Parts: sequence; structure tokens; C-alpha cells
Amino acid sequence: MDEPSDWSFDNLKDFLPPGTTTALARLYARLLSPDMSDLFDKAQAQLSTHLSTLLTALQPLYTALETQFSILLASAPPGLVAAGTLLLVAIVVIQILSIIRRLILFGTRLVFQLVFWACVGLIVSAVWQRGVGRTARDLAVVGGKVVGWSVGAAEVWWAEYEKAQAAERQASTSSYGAGRAGGGQRGGPSSGSSGRGGGSGNGGGWW
Repeated sequence: MDEPSDWSFDNLKDFLPPGTTTALARLYARLLSPDMSDLFDKAQAQLSTHLSTLLTALQPLYTALETQFSILLASAPPGLVAAGTLLLVAIVVIQILSIIRRLILFGTRLVFQLVFWACVGLIVSAVWQRGVGRTARDLAVVGGKVVGWSVGAAEVWWAEYEKAQAAERQASTSSYGAGRAGGGQRGGPSSGSSGRGGGSGNGGGWW
């Protein structure tokens, strides 16, 4: 091998144009060379120096703003300060929740993309190794099993849903019947007492 790191690119020779692996190996060796390390160190030192200079230049502005803000807080009414603090806290919380939502969406999208491309890679690898006919037959078998499992799960869910609906109807019917029975029992003694009242009234008339 011409370069000591050519062995790491041997597997790419069948897929890349001639001479590409050698160029990649040379680029890899140059990136790991001491000259590049010194260049990275110098760039990092210059960046640190520029950031320090910028912070030093902005220090008076930060001090003036802090002083003005302190004076404003000291002269402002307590109610206004409390309302401003609550508003600031609400804005910070909303921003944090927005960042979390974006991170969740990004992670979910990334996971779905990885799963999709992993499936595509598996299918391509299966076609490459087993051929189109055998891969199609295997996919048909797997698809049939997935469809059968989905149908079975849907049937179980529908049966449980019907049982829940029947139990709810039975419970509502039982509560309705109990309510009517309770109303009849409350109405019976009142009618009897009224009847007795009428009899005593008649008796009073006779007496």
C-alpha cells in the first residue's frame, strides 16, 4: 500500500472511481498530521482571543444597562415589578416549552427517518443476497402475518368495545329501573296518608 491508512478504504474500492480511495487516504493522513493539529490549536487560540476582546468591549455597555435596570427597579411600584417578573417568567417558560417541543419533533422525525432508511437498506440487502423472487415471497409472507395480526387485534378490540357498551347500557337500565322503583315507593305512603286524611275528615263530619 502507498499510504499507511489505505487499508481502511479497501472496502470502498469496488464502489468508488479509481484513485478516489487513495485521495481519501491522503486527506485522512493530512487531517491527522501534526501540522493540522497546530493549525487547529492556533485557530482555537485566535478565537478565544477575539471572544475575550469582544467581552471586554461589551463590559461597559453591560454595566450601564445593569445600573439603569437597578434604578428602574428601585423607582418602580412593587405591583409593576411583580407583574413584570411574572410576565418574564411566563415568557421564559413558554420559550423553554417551545424548545422542548422542537426537540421532541426533531427527535421523532429523526427516529422515523432512521427506521425508514433502515428498512430500505434491509430490503435492498435482502434483494441483493436472496434475489427479487425470494425477497418478494418473503415480504408477502411477512405482510400476510402482519395483516392477520392486525385483523385479530381489531377483532379483539371490537369485542371488548361491544362488551363495554353492553355493560354501560345494562348499568344505565338498572339505574333507571331503581329510580322508578324508588319513586313508586315514595308515592305510595303519601297517597295512603292522603286517603287516611280523607277518612278522618269524613269521620269528623259524621261526628
